[in-house]
Amino acid sequence: MDKKYSIVRTLYLYLFSLVGLVMLTIGGVQLVDLALKTYVFPGSDIYEYYPDRAFIPTKDGMTTITEEDFVRAMKNCTEACELSNEERASLVAWLQDYETQREIQDAMPEKNAQRERQRQASRALASIIVGMPIFFFHWRVIQQDHRNLS
Repeated sequence: MDKKYSIVRTLYLYLFSLVGLVMLTIGGVQLVDLALKTYVFPGSDIYEYYPDRAFIPTKDGMTTITEEDFVRAMKNCTEACELSNEERASLVAWLQDYETQREIQDAMPEKNAQRERQRQASRALASIIVGMPIFFFHWRVIQQDHRNLS
């Protein structure tokens, strides 16, 4: 009975030492990855914006148009299309809102990259903070057991 208890205890200690070591390793790798992205390859985590395509109904079915072409058509329509004053004012307001949103989106990649770096650093540090006591506690118990057996 004591031998069985000893084997289960030993497996438990080695398993949790391994879990703690894996957590430490993952946290360390994430921190190294973060440092490389921040200082060595600063543009590696900034994502490009790809404009959407809109589907426009035509007599023959549906066609696609790029976002820029759609906006250009709306700008031309404010001058050339037969619209009521209310429709024209609504279209002008939409175009102004669109330009404001585009300016905000153009500034977003760097802000998003900074937020993602902070999230990654938080996850890495949490993994290290949790993994360190798990590993060191169980490893210390294993070493004490080996000393007692000797």
